[in-house]
Amino acid sequence: MLFNGRLIIIGEPTEWNNIGQLQKLNDSRIWIIGGSDDSEIPLHYFQRFVEDIMPDLTAEDLDKKMETTINNLKDLLK
Repeated sequence: MLFNGRLIIIGEPTEWNNIGQLQKLNDSRIWIIGGSDDSEIPLHYFQRFVEDIMPDLTAEDLDKKMETTINNLKDLLK
C-alpha cells in the first residue's frame, strides 16, 4: 500500500535524533515543526504552538480557520 498523506512532526530536528533523519529524506509529505528561529520560545513548545499555530475556534468559521492553520504551517516550513 502506498502512503498518500502527510506526516506532521512536532519537535526539534538534530543530526542525532530520528526527526533529523526524517528531515534528511527531504520528502514534501513530511512536515517538521520545530527548530530554532528568532523567538525565545521554540515553535515546537506547547505554549507557542498553541498561540501561533492552533486556530482559535471561538470567532470564525471552522473550515476557514483550518485552512488558515494549514497555510501558516506551509509558510513556516518553506
